[in-house]
Amino acid sequence: MQGLQWPKQPARTEDQPKERAQRPPTIPRGSSTSMPPVPAPSVPSAIVSRPSVGVYKPPPINSFSDRVTQCQHSFPLNAGLGNNPTNRDFYVRYCAN
Repeated sequence: MQGLQWPKQPARTEDQPKERAQRPPTIPRGSSTSMPPVPAPSVPSAIVSRPSVGVYKPPPINSFSDRVTQCQHSFPLNAGLGNNPTNRDFYVRYCAN
């Protein structure tokens, strides 16, 4: 490789700094488990001593159409048992009233 010349570096001008810029130190990335625990905020004792919320109980079904719907859904399980009629129409009339 005869005749290969290395490129010359351009001369520095007054605008370019002679030293490297100061950068903030880099913090290595790590897992989230290495973080120190955060203390829990203090809670007044009145808030802590409240009872927990109970299980939701829906209001009772009282309308006639709701009773008919309930009877139609229970027909496959209860038809023909005891005194229950085996015909769906008769069963719904018997059950809803």
